[in-house]
Amino acid sequence: MAGMARRFAYMAPKSTTPVAFPLSDLELGGLLPPMALADPSPYELNVPHEPGTSYDLYAAVCHHGEDGSGHYTSLVRNEQEGRGDWVEIDDEVVRTLESPDEVDDALLRAEQSAYLLFYKIGDA
Repeated sequence: MAGMARRFAYMAPKSTTPVAFPLSDLELGGLLPPMALADPSPYELNVPHEPGTSYDLYAAVCHHGEDGSGHYTSLVRNEQEGRGDWVEIDDEVVRTLESPDEVDDALLRAEQSAYLLFYKIGDA
């Protein structure tokens, strides 16, 4: 599941309003129409979105610059070997964020510049 922060508008300056987003346990069940939450659901595609299903952030695409120009970077959670390290990607530079402070700093910067957020169904 991907979410998009509305940073750009036609003929308007880019919005730099910080967007606070959860890293885990994002609950969306209350936002679905009642029919989709019916038990049993008549829509097979809605099964993962039943009440109590939460989502965890695994990537963020960030835009740095103005609406007509700029640069994109990404933060991606590397879950290989169960470690859950965060990786910062900036063109050809791929860097594992080694300390909790580095992760916190990168996520704080992402609040200012996040453009796309990617979530997956969380571990139950």
